[in-house]
Amino acid sequence: MLPHKINIFKIVSPSDKVVFRDVLSGKNTLYKSISLRLLRIPPLTKFERGLERLREQVYIVLEGSGKILFKEYNKTISIERGDIVYIPPAYTHTIINTGDYEMSILIVSSPP
Repeated sequence: MLPHKINIFKIVSPSDKVVFRDVLSGKNTLYKSISLRLLRIPPLTKFERGLERLREQVYIVLEGSGKILFKEYNKTISIERGDIVYIPPAYTHTIINTGDYEMSILIVSSPP
């Protein structure tokens, strides 16, 4: 497969709803070892992430600010544009947009 550009900002979404969309799916035979997802969270909204038993994830905050809450570990991480956060397998968490603008996060997962 040849290298190619993926423009995630051309993905149009409503600004009043959480959008969680595949950008590159590991189910696609071209991308077997990673998947990319775009998460957009409106202002003052939270998004619950379920248990990913086998997946390592890296969150790249593209826009906005907020926090990630790990309830079972009583830990909160503040996040803002430019931050990169590693999420190990088997961590449930809640992402909260505490800002006045939409928060966008690119999620890299492996295995997909």
